[in-house]
Amino acid sequence: MAKQLNNPVADLWALNFQFNRYYLQGEATDRTREQDVMNFQPVLPLHLTSEWNLITRPVFPYIFSSPDFEPGDGWDDKSGLGDIAVVSLLSPAKLSCGFIWGVGPTFLFPTATNDALGQGKYQAGPAAVGLYMGKEWVFGTLAQQWWSFAGDNDRESTSQANIQYFIQYLFGDNWQKGTCMNWTGFGCLKTWS
Repeated sequence: MAKQLNNPVADLWALNFQFNRYYLQGEATDRTREQDVMNFQPVLPLHLTSEWNLITRPVFPYIFSSPDFEPGDGWDDKSGLGDIAVVSLLSPAKLSCGFIWGVGPTFLFPTATNDALGQGKYQAGPAAVGLYMGKEWVFGTLAQQWWSFAGDNDRESTSQANIQYFIQYLFGDNWQKGTCMNWTGFGCLKTWS
């Protein structure tokens, strides 16, 4: 059970909560430049055939505090719902030598309750996951890339990536220790005519 809970393409429905704290502009000591986010991430597998599963994982972010810079006024905290992401991965139903993988599309929807908490753009792109599930170790990577294709015309087009690395050590008796790290890259796409 512990292995399946750590497997993002497991044949197990799971309701996960993940807390993230981001230090913006590298200022870990400046509390006005922190962003605290609680993600609700259910994992919803569907059996397509005896050989294949479709794993859908929406991510509903609630931002407790996010700094918003207003020229002349300085920093002001905002809170509320962020942009919702959904990834769907087609994955083999069975492990092969301890390895499993999945590929599929990923989407971001402009659902933020405040302009400072989202990008105002519909976004789509590819996603892939690969992981190893051994007797004592579970480790792998989930990678996603999004490009904007519609949304608020007053906001710049976007290109962003998220790569999540995870590693867990299973002690037995349902005890485990691990870590999960996110790398996020943002960019704006400019159009020249």
